[in-house]
Amino acid sequence: MDFAKTINALKNNNDLCEMLVENKKSIYHLKSTDAGSYPILVMNQISDIPVITADNVETLHKITVRIHIITDDGATTKIYKKLNNIMCKIGYNRKQTTELYEDDLYIKVCDYTIVTEI
Repeated sequence: MDFAKTINALKNNNDLCEMLVENKKSIYHLKSTDAGSYPILVMNQISDIPVITADNVETLHKITVRIHIITDDGATTKIYKKLNNIMCKIGYNRKQTTELYEDDLYIKVCDYTIVTEI
């Protein structure tokens, strides 16, 4: 699963997109272009490390994706449950979550990993 396929899997899920302020337009890579309307998702790939190598050839690697659920009212639970369900269905494992409050925004940070072939 590459990063573009992951974003598309989220954007193609109508139930998830209906929970966001502008449907699939509210799923961003690295930063939102319009940071005034919420809730949104902002995602990025935070690591890509070798898992198995043989004879100087990498055969498997582990990718970690970080997704920020950003709201102005703290209502992240329904979005998180749907997001987690989708990510697990497409092969990711949840690694960790944490909650932040910054600049009057509630942010739930979710890390997911997947091991894939090269």
